Amino acid sequence: QVHQMISTIVSNVEHTTSPIEILRTTFPMGSMTGAPKISAMQIIEELEETKRGLYSGAVGYFTPKGNFDFNVVIRSILYNSENNYLSFSVGSAITSEAIPEKEYEECLLKAKAMFEVLQSKSVYLTMLNKFQNHINANFSFLQDKKLIVATSGGMDSMVLVHLFQKFNLNFALAHCNFQLRGAESDGDENFVKDYAKHNNITFFVTKFDTKNYSEENKLSTQVAARNLRYNWFNELLVSEKFDFVATAHHLDDQVETFLINFSRGTGLDGLTGIPSQNGNIIRPMLPFSRKEIENYVSENKLQWREDSSNTSDKYLRNKIRHHVIPVFKEIN
Repeated sequence: QVHQMISTIVSNVEHTTSPIEILRTTFPMGSMTGAPKISAMQIIEELEETKRGLYSGAVGYFTPKGNFDFNVVIRSILYNSENNYLSFSVGSAITSEAIPEKEYEECLLKAKAMFEVLQSKSVYLTMLNKFQNHINANFSFLQDKKLIVATSGGMDSMVLVHLFQKFNLNFALAHCNFQLRGAESDGDENFVKDYAKHNNITFFVTKFDTKNYSEENKLSTQVAARNLRYNWFNELLVSEKFDFVATAHHLDDQVETFLINFSRGTGLDGLTGIPSQNGNIIRPMLPFSRKEIENYVSENKLQWREDSSNTSDKYLRNKIRHHVIPVFKEIN
């Protein structure tokens, strides 16, 4: 809907001409169409209640050798951090020959473009802000700690890794290969290993004979994997001198755990769900829903691995995820 024209102008300038004069001539106040809009800007400043901030002109830089690179500013976005309020202005200078209705349509077109840009970033910004507020309120002590992120390579853990990177936390990746899905399990391991290498992040990995362990201890596969996983994490905390292990459990996991425990006739402790912190284990993504995580992945084009076992109803958690949770979401 919006087209951009780029023009290149080359000229020889007298050495007595100052760079400021060049800019004034090249980027007249009002817009790139020139001085006639200066009067409109003056009227705007006088009559409009809201201020447009850096609404027009040029922004750029000079090099020590006198070269410069400047860009036209058409309009700007203003953000009030105290009120958490974002705004922008669009307009059109009406002349004696202008058709007001057409000018108004042009304003709507400009606003539409701005809304589309802002909405495309809203998920990303909302989740970053929400995560930062959650960390500040509940995990402010993490800033100077050594952390391990439990990283399966799945969507949830890769989002947690991405968020930790955004906030420059000191962390390593730890991956468990449970050897339950053959080449797919090895593919998960290689994916996380490659990500760590590409992003210069310390990487730990271990392999478990999960099936044999579950049979020897008469445990379900899921319980066996959980025990092996957390036992190894605790060993890493001690041997590598880390402070906390962060897992990517989220709000939907919380609901699923509650329903699993409820269906089994648990006591009050079981109905409390997943704690945000249990000793050295922290779960900073509990406030986020699966939908928020999916949107964040889509917005940031994150790569991740799909666990094929998640599609099976073999496990109770999957049954609840596939058949019970959708009913609750439909109701509310």
